[in-house]
Amino acid sequence: MAIIFAIAGLCASAQIKIAGCYLRMIEPVMSDTLMADNGTVRVNIDFDSGPYFAKLEIENLTDDVIEIDWDKFLMLGDKSSKEIVFDDTVMAFANNPKGKTPIAPHTKLYKSILPKDNVEYGTKLFEKKYAKLRPTKVGFLIPIVRNGETTYFQCAIEAYVK
Repeated sequence: MAIIFAIAGLCASAQIKIAGCYLRMIEPVMSDTLMADNGTVRVNIDFDSGPYFAKLEIENLTDDVIEIDWDKFLMLGDKSSKEIVFDDTVMAFANNPKGKTPIAPHTKLYKSILPKDNVEYGTKLFEKKYAKLRPTKVGFLIPIVRNGETTYFQCAIEAYVK
């Protein structure tokens, strides 16, 4: 009986809860973790400072140097595509090119991002009061440049209330 309670406790603690909302990966696969990969990159998503900035950990799974093209990177809402800014962006320069960041083989890159519009209006990525009505989707369209060719990896999380 104790083993069953221990397993149940581990499963319950696997779910991530931020600002009163439970979070789970819904694209490319459904998972209670906030991690997904496509064989080229592995993406871990975190919200350690609350529901404003998405903290990304992007791991290069290949033997090649790859780049993330931040000027083509989009955050996706239910029916919207939004340009991003970084947590250290000076808003006077928010429209300047962001460039590309290389990631060496089998290493990780860390960035905290937010849709540019959310900064201007102080909008959170998700809120409990809206997630009570229906789950809130936050997606990421990540442009990956490998050997001069750009491909896109799309993943999305969902904030919901039980």
